[in-house]
Amino acid sequence: MTSLSIRPVVTKADTKAFIEVTYRLNGNDPNWVPPLRQEEYAKINPKKNGWFSHAEVQLFIAERGGKTVGRISAHLDLLALEMAPEQGFGPGKGFWGMFEAEDQNAAKALINTAEDWLRKKGMTHAIGPMSLSVWEEPGLLVKGYDHPPTVLMAHHQ
Repeated sequence: MTSLSIRPVVTKADTKAFIEVTYRLNGNDPNWVPPLRQEEYAKINPKKNGWFSHAEVQLFIAERGGKTVGRISAHLDLLALEMAPEQGFGPGKGFWGMFEAEDQNAAKALINTAEDWLRKKGMTHAIGPMSLSVWEEPGLLVKGYDHPPTVLMAHHQ
């Protein structure tokens, strides 16, 4: 098997790979409702998404054999860091999301990479998957693959 590499999204080509991998991995699922590409690009663009005014984000892609096989975001919501711990957020809690992986090896490597990034930022907890803010897709589908998702709910194969 070709080796797996995880790297940060830096260029426009990386951004395209980050967005497009979800369409490739889920495109054959009849119950998957593809998000609008324009909205996906806007979601990760600090100039178009006001959430970035109080957030720090690093996007990562997983590649194997010249093909993108996964993606993940690691992020801090500076407002959530100020919340009381009993609200579920608070000091030391970072997030990961926008998660897609072709296989278990890619999934593990992506989550480990996101957790490492959060740890370097001083976080002691990694909450996920939560795709950027609480107003985006939370969670991960573990059963119910034979049904279309409801609004703002994740649907993965």
